Amino acid sequence: MNSIFTQFFSVSFLLSLSLFASGCVKEYPDQPLAALAAAGTDRYSLSVTVEGLQDSGLVLVNGSSTLALNSSGTFAFPDTFVKGSSYNVILQSVPAGYQCNATNTSGTLSADVSNVRVDCLRWATITPDDTTVLGPAQPIRVVFTRSMTGCAIDTTTTPPASNLGTQVGTVNLLTTNVANDTLEFIPSTTWSTGTLKFLFLNGCQSADSTVSMAINLNYIVTGNAAYVSTSGVDAGMCNTVAGACATVNYAINQLQVNFGCNGAIDCAVLVAEGPVNSSPPHFRATYDMAGNAISMANRISLLGSFSQDFTSRNVNSRTTILTGNGGPCSGLSCHILVPGSVSSLTLLEGFTIVGDESGAANSSGIQVNGSIRLTNNHIQAGNGTVLRVALNLSGAAISLVTGNRIETGDNGALTARAIVLNSGSVDLYRNQILTGGATMAAEAIVLLGGGGNIHTNGIYTGIAPVVTGIAINFAGSYDIVHNLILADQATGGASAGIHFVAGPTNGRVLNNMIIGSPLSVQSFCMRDALGLPATVHLDGNNLYGCITALMENSGGIPLTTICSAGTPAARGTFGTATCVTEYINGGTVDNLSQDPAFQDASNGNFYYSANSPCSVAQGGTDPITYTLVVRPDADMRARPGADTFHSIGPFEPFMGCL
Repeated sequence: MNSIFTQFFSVSFLLSLSLFASGCVKEYPDQPLAALAAAGTDRYSLSVTVEGLQDSGLVLVNGSSTLALNSSGTFAFPDTFVKGSSYNVILQSVPAGYQCNATNTSGTLSADVSNVRVDCLRWATITPDDTTVLGPAQPIRVVFTRSMTGCAIDTTTTPPASNLGTQVGTVNLLTTNVANDTLEFIPSTTWSTGTLKFLFLNGCQSADSTVSMAINLNYIVTGNAAYVSTSGVDAGMCNTVAGACATVNYAINQLQVNFGCNGAIDCAVLVAEGPVNSSPPHFRATYDMAGNAISMANRISLLGSFSQDFTSRNVNSRTTILTGNGGPCSGLSCHILVPGSVSSLTLLEGFTIVGDESGAANSSGIQVNGSIRLTNNHIQAGNGTVLRVALNLSGAAISLVTGNRIETGDNGALTARAIVLNSGSVDLYRNQILTGGATMAAEAIVLLGGGGNIHTNGIYTGIAPVVTGIAINFAGSYDIVHNLILADQATGGASAGIHFVAGPTNGRVLNNMIIGSPLSVQSFCMRDALGLPATVHLDGNNLYGCITALMENSGGIPLTTICSAGTPAARGTFGTATCVTEYINGGTVDNLSQDPAFQDASNGNFYYSANSPCSVAQGGTDPITYTLVVRPDADMRARPGADTFHSIGPFEPFMGCL
């Protein structure tokens, strides 16, 4: 499964975490006689028949044995299994765009097992592509890999004005490659224009009834679009592929001047990826800012990662790349400026934004003075030497930030901050938020004002003299829920997962996985410098690997133990070794400190394993208890999972627990 959090953490941190959790490595079994006895028992094979698979990414798991597949056929697990042992085949991951169902997955081995079956279905093409522009009268076509019976159209999901299902007039079942493999949806008159429009299809059933799937399509519906290409020229109106212009600012101006895109209607600039070349570091043509930041306009969305002919789009590739010297942006130099007049009806999606590369003292990727919706971007902070900030938020309204990789780059600045919230509000959901370290201080998220939600993110500090995952420096209201916070090595001072420096006055810090570095000079999972009020709750968090303290209280006392009723316990508040002194601040304080037993932390795999303790994998508190909305996990799986419990951290378990 492709985690949104893998492969972005330092080798030293992952190695230290692995050693901290596992202790010394032994090359001999604990029970050699038992091992010899097991070698003489009967063993059987376990094989699986797969239908409908045409791409890599299907991973099946039985215990510790893994089977990775990329085609249909019958395949055996690489291991054999002891007679009388149980098997339970689990779909660990499924390729993007597929729905797979497994049958006959469990039982007891008394002979070779060959009746496990996995049936897969995917859509082959969608026209127009998901997450792109839909014309007001344009049909939506979905071509599947198997014959179909149809789909149920969702007409109830709110808000009604955004739900295109209520506007479908005709559904046609057509043939493209095999009989009845294509569904066509035609509006009764026209689709309503605007951003954030969606069509949700449920129960799309294969004709043989072996598998069904749901499809969620998202569009900007507009007849007003401009095109930008690396081969374009800034001339004309940019409103055709053949007439694509060269720069985004020119395209925005043409939409405003020629098509009435002045904030009252929704419009879009479509930006192609550059052709591949051999020039590092990007190995494709880029858009050089040439000293001019892109200045966005209200309700003119920027959509990147289109193919060069604009016939397709892979939004997750982020292959539309902005480089070079930016422009002035509120004390920083940045690549994209979001003025105060821009609202979150405006979308920025599918870009790699390198950030200002002028070598200025202070550099940034995006400066938000209004509000914005950011999805599926790679946002970097440039090469500033004093301060680097990838995303600097200074607006008055809420910005919605989902599914991005936001990072500061290498450790070339004195201070590195991936995200700074100065004012307004932000919703951070399912992002990678990373620093690459700094020569003085590395802080992944800094809250200097405003309020908002930090939910289901992977947060990593990098290595620096002082490192902090989330620093709260304002008396606001913040909900910090279901995050993975990795506080790496502090080489000269302290490492902290969450540091309550000043404020907050309200907030819920729930179900976070906070892990410290044993290599730090000092390592705290949490630090409370002010004494949190009773309106701030610390509940259901797992704090692990912080060698100095799980919590440092406002008196500077390191609290190293989980305590309950004055004695050490598996779950409770924080205290000294014998619980003589306990943490007395905050509202509900009910946490734990256990090895989460990730699948492969040393290689950046932070999924729960079959050996993860249930107290952690199922130990989260229900957010509804605190009137919070329950949101899907980092892989968009439902919470709670099939076990009906809420996990701690960004992922629900799918392999069971101990």
